[in-house]
Amino acid sequence: MADVPIVFPITLFKLQLRQAMNASIMILFDTHSLSSNSHLILRTMQLPSKIRPCRQATNGFTLIELLAVTVVLGVLSAVAVPVLANNIERARVAATASEMKSFADGIYTYALLTGAYPNDSHNAIPPGTEGYINDVAFLQDAPIGGRYNWEGTNSIYDYVGVALDNSPAPNNVLVMLDEALDDGNLTSGRFRNDGPSGRPTLIVEECGTGLAPAC
Repeated sequence: MADVPIVFPITLFKLQLRQAMNASIMILFDTHSLSSNSHLILRTMQLPSKIRPCRQATNGFTLIELLAVTVVLGVLSAVAVPVLANNIERARVAATASEMKSFADGIYTYALLTGAYPNDSHNAIPPGTEGYINDVAFLQDAPIGGRYNWEGTNSIYDYVGVALDNSPAPNNVLVMLDEALDDGNLTSGRFRNDGPSGRPTLIVEECGTGLAPAC
């Protein structure tokens, strides 16, 4: 028998394997040496055009996915909406407290310069205080509702102060306003809601003290 010629040092062997999915797979052994560092190069021919991978339709959502989204949105709404509403309420209280304090400080400055507080003024700028207070803000509705009112020296009350007239704010909001202005107690301190006027009032001075006349 004739000897089979051998090409040395590199020998190439081509092995034909069965076709899977009508694909022709060729394995080429590249042996650069007879050591253990042989490399296996796997080359896969392109699939025939008749065989195409199936694609699952992805349009739309399943009922379970829609229910899951609905539940998540419901949970987020239950948590976020009350927090957002509370933050909005606190912002309104803070704005009202800032305006009332500004009016009280401006009218007190007016009294220091003129020697007396202005007369009582309902839903109008206290007489003579133009330039001491923000006229536009005083004539607008308060952020928590109601109109600003000045309880002046010729009123029947035992104090002078800035009040809220016909405010729809509930008691818990008024407590928040008291906390921003005073001690958080609506029956004591400078901000009260139990006075004879029946209006939440930031008292500037009590009767008979400072520049306020005796009652």
